[in-house]
Amino acid sequence: MIAFAMELYQRGILQDDDTGGIALAWGDAQVMEVLIRQIANREGLGDTLALGVKQAAEIIGRGAEKYAYHVKGVELYGGDPRGMMGIALAYAVSMRGGDFTSVYPVPEFRYTAEQAEKEFGTKDVIDYTATRGKGAMVKKCMMVSSVIDSLGLCKVPALSIIGDFSLEMEARLIQAITGLDISKEDLFAIGERIVHMEKIINIRQGTSPADDSLPEMFLNTPIEKGPIQGRRVELAPMIAEFYDSMGWDADGRPTESTLQEFSLKI
Repeated sequence: MIAFAMELYQRGILQDDDTGGIALAWGDAQVMEVLIRQIANREGLGDTLALGVKQAAEIIGRGAEKYAYHVKGVELYGGDPRGMMGIALAYAVSMRGGDFTSVYPVPEFRYTAEQAEKEFGTKDVIDYTATRGKGAMVKKCMMVSSVIDSLGLCKVPALSIIGDFSLEMEARLIQAITGLDISKEDLFAIGERIVHMEKIINIRQGTSPADDSLPEMFLNTPIEKGPIQGRRVELAPMIAEFYDSMGWDADGRPTESTLQEFSLKI
């Protein structure tokens, strides 16, 4: 929210009259503290910023929407998706919006080429700039994340520190605690069903294929400098691959056969 406000100030969309005379200069820690307190107390500009970038941009107007970097109303967590295609896809299709943790696409930067080839059929999964294989990877990550969330576990040790997406240890944990005869394959099926259910809920609440996207800047404006200068997100082929791997149609709706397989309905 603070970065959003500072960018608007830098571009002249927010001016001193809007900020109460506070100059929202990049890197000014004292200003950041002022904004944090204003947001917490719903005072001054903070009363608007407390609504999140989507609603704040709508209230501010004057072109602020262009710089409100969110998906489905949830702010991007801080990584530029033009630098990692798997994360870009994860942002776009995440059921709750521009959030890393509900998908946790760590294999893109943690797997070896051999692991990627074995699990997803292509080494492109670990190529940050490649689009192939990212749909299958994001599907698996969503399934694993939904299972770990359902167990009430933290994904940091399992998926960041250990980097294990096999669900083998989670199955052993459930067996040890509950005595249930459950396998990792059972957990993957449960995770997939959860993802389908979340999608159905979103569809019932009025989401459309247009919501599985990214802010315009990341799709059309290339990175200006650095090792991946000129890169932008090629989202369409990754969306198509993800929908296909999930058993959804071109509009991102579970097909009839998928619904029947998991005993669900829209």
